This record gives sequence, structure tokens and C-alpha cells, in this order.
Amino acid sequence: MTTSAGYSGCRYNPEHEALQPPGKHESHNDSAYFNFTPADGAGVVGAVVRIGMRPGEGYSEASVVLPRDDGTVVFQYARTPLDAESFPAGSPRWESGALALAAVEPTRRWRISYCGGGARLVSDPRAFADRPGEVWRASPPVDCELELDWQADFPMHVLSAEGNLMPGSDEVAYGKNHYEQFGRIDGTLRFGDEEHPIAGAPSFRDHSWGPRVWESAPDQDFVTVYLDDGRRAVAVANRSGGRQDAHGVIWVPGAEEPVQIERYEIRTDYAGGPSPGAAIGWSFEGEGQAIDVEGEVIGFMPLRVGKHPVRIAQTILRLGGESPGRAKTDLTRPIEESAQR
Repeated sequence: MTTSAGYSGCRYNPEHEALQPPGKHESHNDSAYFNFTPADGAGVVGAVVRIGMRPGEGYSEASVVLPRDDGTVVFQYARTPLDAESFPAGSPRWESGALALAAVEPTRRWRISYCGGGARLVSDPRAFADRPGEVWRASPPVDCELELDWQADFPMHVLSAEGNLMPGSDEVAYGKNHYEQFGRIDGTLRFGDEEHPIAGAPSFRDHSWGPRVWESAPDQDFVTVYLDDGRRAVAVANRSGGRQDAHGVIWVPGAEEPVQIERYEIRTDYAGGPSPGAAIGWSFEGEGQAIDVEGEVIGFMPLRVGKHPVRIAQTILRLGGESPGRAKTDLTRPIEESAQR
């Protein structure tokens, strides 16, 4: 299903593919996010790029996370001053430091550019989990460039009619306006003298705006699944007070609208430590579609976020068995007491 205004199966359209007027909440965040998982030999096993614009707090933030096939991670996180009075609402371009994300054809095509900007080569992500400052300072700088084109494969969708990332969870202070889209990425990735072409890499993006308080969802899963048979799935699960709220969709090639996930299950023992373990599995079911996958961890980066820290284990997986493919997951957990010492 596509609306007359754009490649969208939801109430969001080209006019939402721009920075939205900021709300009054101090932690208002306008976020554009991409991940992708290229084929073997692309120099990385996966990638995450994101810009968050926080005018109420006076800065923008840019993240670039590139786990490599040798276990190292090219990583950059930086804040850039942002004047709330000159916040560029209505602009189709997010800029923060060396990273730029632009809607060149809203709802259908985006451009991702990153050049230099102080990235470091983290050789031991587990050590970064416990001693981020020390490991960051000891990690060598690496020249890094991304010149990538993103193209939609499916219409934009939402996880709830109102666009809330976590419908039914009003206490979760982020993702109140939120939409998503699956596509693919082509372009070039460079590390120093290395150059790697990226061709048809399965990808996912989202745009959200409104309050974003990381610790309001300290026990959460977010996963995007790219199956070799062309199916795509995305799910978010939030646990609080003994209750789990889980939402997501499955896209089937050629479909005009997604299948809503009615049952969600994750299989992992991850509890907020330095690494996510060796394997993670999921089961999704909805409207005649069932996906059951087991993933081998092939890349990860553990990040602390929030004023009352939680840890996000950003993880790339190779899926095997009857449903091969790749997956990208963020496992958010309260940091274990032992990990805070």
C-alpha cells in the first residue's frame, strides 16, 4: 500500500522525512538511524550510523559503529554544539560533526556520508564495555569514509496506528513518533588504504522524534532480521514489572503491507555484561507467517547510555539452519553491578 504522497503504508509521508519542530521536553531528540549487513568480504560484518538532534540539551550526537570480520570495531561517538534557537526544523538533512544523513528523495532514497571525524579502531570490545574512556584513548585513530546510497525495498511502516514505538507503554519516554523502512545500500567504505564496495546490502532505517530518555526502557530488545529468502522482520520488546510488551512486523517480498507479529520470543542469557554470548535466537509468528532463527554472534559493540547507565549490546549475527541470513540486534539491559566497578 502506498499513499499518493509517498512510498508509505502509514500516516507518515514525505513531509515527515525532515527534522520536525522540537517539543518542550528537555530531552527532545530527533533521530535518524540506519543499519546494514553486507555480504562477506565487505570489510565489515555490519554497520550502524545514527544522528540524534537534542536542541533542548544544546547538542547533536553522531554514532558510527562498524564491527569488522576480525573482531575489531571502527567506532566514533561525538557531540557537536546545537543552538536550540537556530534548530533547522524542516530540513531534510541531519548533520553532526563528520556525519551527514540526507533524504534526497523522501520515502525512497537517502544519502549517508562520513569522512574522518576522529574514528578509532577498538581492538577489544569487551574491554571497552568496562573501561570505555581508557580503551578509547588507547585505541589508534583510523581514517574512515562512507559514501553510501540507501534505496527503499518496502513502504514505510509503523508498529502501531499512532506511530508509537512501544504502544501501550506510556511510561517509556521515547519513540512517541516513529516510523521505519527496509531497503538496501550501495556505495563505498574506506579504511585508510582499504576500499570496499558495498552492493545491495540489506538495510533498515527509522526516524523518530520526541522525548528520548534511555533509562526509561532499561530492559529491551530491538532486532532487525534479513533472511536470504527476501523476508524481513523487525521487533521491539520492552520488559517492566514482570510484563513484556512486544511489537513488530514481518515483510514478505511483493507484499503491499506487513504482517503484524503476534508472538515474540527471544532466547539469550545476556544480562548486561561486556558481551552478548555466543548465540541468540528468536521466534516470531503472525497471520500465517512464522520465523524461527538462531544466530551466531559475528560482531558486537557494548555501549553505555543514559544518566542512570544501561548497556546496549549492539550485535551482528549470522543466521543458520532453515532460515539463513543476517540479523542486527540491540540488547538493552541494566548494567550488572560487577560491571560498574
